[in-house]
Amino acid sequence: MDKLNLEVLPLRFILESEGPLKLSDLAGTVRMRGAFGLIFRRLVCPPGWWNRACRSCELWRACPYPMFFEPAPPEGSDRLSKNADIPRPYVFRSAGVDNEFDVTLIGRGSGALPYFVVALRELGAQGFGPVRRRFALERVETRQENPQTIFDRSDNLVRMPRPVSKSHDPPPPSAAGRRRYRFETPAILKSNGVVEEVPTYATLVKRARDRINALSTFFGDGPHEWDFKGMGERAEQVRTASVAGGTRTHGRLSRRRGQFHDLSGFVGEIAYEGPEETFAEFDPLLALLAEIHVGKGAAFGNGRVSTVPSGAERLREPCHG
Repeated sequence: MDKLNLEVLPLRFILESEGPLKLSDLAGTVRMRGAFGLIFRRLVCPPGWWNRACRSCELWRACPYPMFFEPAPPEGSDRLSKNADIPRPYVFRSAGVDNEFDVTLIGRGSGALPYFVVALRELGAQGFGPVRRRFALERVETRQENPQTIFDRSDNLVRMPRPVSKSHDPPPPSAAGRRRYRFETPAILKSNGVVEEVPTYATLVKRARDRINALSTFFGDGPHEWDFKGMGERAEQVRTASVAGGTRTHGRLSRRRGQFHDLSGFVGEIAYEGPEETFAEFDPLLALLAEIHVGKGAAFGNGRVSTVPSGAERLREPCHG
């Protein structure tokens, strides 16, 4: 593989409310993402245009809303057709506590940070959830060893940070010829159009390869000149050694379109065995998945995959949710 060049901006949004916002799990974060999308659109669209299709609008190429929620290849692009599913340049994820959530902005998506702040403040004023509980955006910080404050309610300023590259972080130490991955949120990975109940290593690598390349193509420094077929063939040398986990039922209702989206997928741990040189080749690729996720529903928090270091405690029970 050539050098990975995808930049990310990992953020934590800290809210203050008089009652619980119920953001401590994946379902709560999905609700926040949906409410945020509605507010975002109403901030950037004239009132009479809210129900118009983005691609019929004269401004859609310059508007921040379709970039985040209905992205499409730029004019003249030969990488993907205009009807292809372009990945969103962000990931919403639970922070594990009630009044906080995480967002990762990817590549040029980091330029929309001020819109995020304004949209969250407006959503807080209108109210969130079935009871329309109001909240205040207290603070936004970077998620790193020494967090940087990006926004503070006390001074009402947005400080634009520099995105960082996660691609060069060394993976946790692992035994030669063996890797173990924790699928922390439902992973929906397809092979030949069919969802794998237990993801194989080859499918994990292929979907990570495709996602990272698409994000780099449309929101980063450009496409990677990889040997896509060869990467897949080498990944197929790895076999599944053990599985602890199962399908977690999960989904979301789109209020705007009146549709239910099934986001159920595998949660648990999988150990793979194969040639060490194959693992070494793809370790940097898969290390990104803890931040950018993979598979269907990645923007909603699905498909967070992290490397488990050797000697770490194994998952004791299957996760059926």
